[in-house]
Amino acid sequence: MSGLFVICSAMVVWGATAATYCTEQILNIESFPGDSVGIPCRFVYTKSIGLVSDVEIAWKAGPHHYCGNEINNKSRNYTAPRYQGRLSVMGDPRTGNVALTLMNVTAADGVNYCCRILLRLPDGTTRQWQSASGTKLTIRGPSEMTVHQPPLIPALAGDTVTIPCHFYTNDKVSVADVQWGYGSYSACATATYGTTGLHGNNLEGQSTQLGAGLASIQIHQVKRSDSGWYCCKLRVTGDGKSYSRERNIGTYLFVKDRTSELNIRQPNEVTFSSSATISCSFSLPPGNDPLWLKVYWMFGNPNEGFAYHPDPEFIHPIYKGKTRLVGQSDLYLEGVDGMDNSSFYCRVAMRLCKATDPYRVDILIEEGAGTLLRVNDISSNWILYVIITLRCVAICILIPCGILGYVKLRGLIHKTSNKQRK
Repeated sequence: MSGLFVICSAMVVWGATAATYCTEQILNIESFPGDSVGIPCRFVYTKSIGLVSDVEIAWKAGPHHYCGNEINNKSRNYTAPRYQGRLSVMGDPRTGNVALTLMNVTAADGVNYCCRILLRLPDGTTRQWQSASGTKLTIRGPSEMTVHQPPLIPALAGDTVTIPCHFYTNDKVSVADVQWGYGSYSACATATYGTTGLHGNNLEGQSTQLGAGLASIQIHQVKRSDSGWYCCKLRVTGDGKSYSRERNIGTYLFVKDRTSELNIRQPNEVTFSSSATISCSFSLPPGNDPLWLKVYWMFGNPNEGFAYHPDPEFIHPIYKGKTRLVGQSDLYLEGVDGMDNSSFYCRVAMRLCKATDPYRVDILIEEGAGTLLRVNDISSNWILYVIITLRCVAICILIPCGILGYVKLRGLIHKTSNKQRK
């Protein structure tokens, strides 16, 4: 199973001022022999340099920092001989989002992979930089277990956060024990939480959730002090075998207090009868070029979970398959039955290009004031419409009849009066 969950890495700059040229790569991916592995690379650079003539991406591979020799350069149509027929590069370099795909991996492919960016300027000068460590690809043996965690989870104080830990083997297994390490660094050297409860730490509100190929930890009412790295340690058994693995690089949980720098705007209340679209807009802080920007939608008051998340794994079961983004940030709800008086909150998170420390994460995350959804019951409207229509028909019949009756009565009175005179 190729590594679908990644760790964010910060960057080292070549030939440029620190914190104005950034790149983000996965720190570690685990895979089995024969799998295909995707290694993404995001980058951003200061717009103050003006017009850029060309953006060139080179991929390097090697056992150490900076990754050694070049293995691919799409601009020069070059691929190293040992990777011929097994390597492809996707994405448009001008968007700052590219990926290397390595197919049919072998044990010999277990090295570091670095994405190097080179900008060519109209005056003939260049700017180039890359991640220092790149992505470490680890190839597990057929009888071993791979473990994957999401790289980064941004949260606001008061959220309930679930951190998943996925594991894969070639056998059918069940979890015998899971422990979670917590620490200020990626190795999570201190404080653990296990299936039997807390073990010598002061973290509160945690619970372990187990499923097929999944062991998660859930933290309720997170605080800024809960920020840090969380690593899972698993022992699974099955088919007469026992597997034990500890994730060396965990998930970074980033918790921030609520602010209003992004000026998120959404309507106070909307009314729909079937499907619904709730608008959301925001303003980027001046002078910031984010490495990435993601939009989420929370629901409930207080927030109960994600109505929409870029990773479907995190979407609450009642909204799975029923929500999507329209444009950059508007929420589309497919069918609103049962959602009357529900509140939805637009949440925006971005990673800023400020740090050159691989273990420092600069995240800006904020949430709107919320939109109350009111469901307009069509069946009730039809009943009201029928009642009003019947009343109108009755009035339309009664008024002419009344007029005719009045006229006829006046005629009879007039005839009677004439006879009496005679």
